[in-house]
Amino acid sequence: MKKILVILFCMLFLTLGLSAGKEKVDKIKHPPLVKKCPKIKHTPIVQKLITILETRPDLKKALLHSLKVANRLYAPTLEEYYKFLDETVTLIPTDRNILDYIKKFYYLLDHPDNGLLQRDELFVQWMVQFANDWGKFLDTPASTLGIKTFLSNPHFHIDDYQQDPSGWRTFNQFFARQVRPGKRPIACLYDDRVVVSPADSAFVGCWPIDENSTIFVKNKNDREYSIKELLDKSPYEDRFKGGKFYHAFLNVNDYHRYHVPVAGIVMEARVITGRVYLEVEKCNDGSLSADDKTGYQFQQARGLIVIDSTKHVGGYVAVLPIGMAQVSSCNITAQVGDWLHKGEEFGYFLFGGSDIIILFDKDCNVNICMKPNVHYNQGVAVAYIGEPCPDGRPSCPAKVDLDCPQILGEPDCIPCLPSELPNYDPCEVRKKK
Repeated sequence: MKKILVILFCMLFLTLGLSAGKEKVDKIKHPPLVKKCPKIKHTPIVQKLITILETRPDLKKALLHSLKVANRLYAPTLEEYYKFLDETVTLIPTDRNILDYIKKFYYLLDHPDNGLLQRDELFVQWMVQFANDWGKFLDTPASTLGIKTFLSNPHFHIDDYQQDPSGWRTFNQFFARQVRPGKRPIACLYDDRVVVSPADSAFVGCWPIDENSTIFVKNKNDREYSIKELLDKSPYEDRFKGGKFYHAFLNVNDYHRYHVPVAGIVMEARVITGRVYLEVEKCNDGSLSADDKTGYQFQQARGLIVIDSTKHVGGYVAVLPIGMAQVSSCNITAQVGDWLHKGEEFGYFLFGGSDIIILFDKDCNVNICMKPNVHYNQGVAVAYIGEPCPDGRPSCPAKVDLDCPQILGEPDCIPCLPSELPNYDPCEVRKKK
């Protein structure tokens, strides 16, 4: 009897041991079907958007609608969109990707119901902060890793630019690079009749400013724009009634420093805080194209310099470098009271494409001689004061010996005597109040 009990006990123990072992093996072979995913860590600016959307369901709904309309075949989830934003705010620019990411960023946000994302102040401020955060990244050494792609791309004309022996230490340093001496000669430097291009840019168009300080732009919206809004309560806003509005567009491969188109005294110089925006359209082949038409500039982040050029061109001239999309860093280096000669630098952009606007008051009697969609380098003649556009080269002073080292003459212009030039003062030097 004892033997039988011992045998039964051993069999029971063996069975229990095998079952326990099988459970361990099963646990190893078949892990739980539901696995906890690690929490994704987003960049601070993306985490800020997540927080905004959690507290503003109307913005979340508008964003989801915009993502769906922008990508009819495949609408990204919010998590996929957050991942794209994380990549963009730390994007290392190359000659191929910089515009693609910018255009995609704005295209995805351009389809909400009733334009809520562009009108809501909270969301607009998030967009500005997003642009600023990417700008801060472009001030770091890590942002330089793609510069070599620009150096090898012939469209960027790198031979035109100066390079420090130590190289460019950030992408923003590279973007705001300076041209070599002689690469952007100023047309007819001492002939006040000649107005020069303030930047490397493609001419968009010119519009008359009416007596109500507005321009009428004929495009898909056909609307009026206020010069007073553009100048943001400038004390000189009324001077431009009856004048002319000039608009040109800088591409990503252009020289991104800007220069005054006429000589004169700086009466106002400041940066106007604005929005960051870019209108992007989808082409028939599915690619995205940035719209550089006139209109959005009136609310963008922008610089402003007003020049009293009465002695030189008969009136006041304002120049506004416009921050486009990510290009929200408009840096003004000129100060009120400075006297600037024609073609002198007064500031620079950081990161991205951009626009330049010139306002002429009616006393300037300016004739703008440019063709739309044609590219003009900084410093070339683009307009004439009190004269029709000439068929040939404009005239300018010949070399003269007047004990003024700045009088160098310009061999590519038709010479004329200094006495023939209006308001010509060969020994006028830079003055500061």
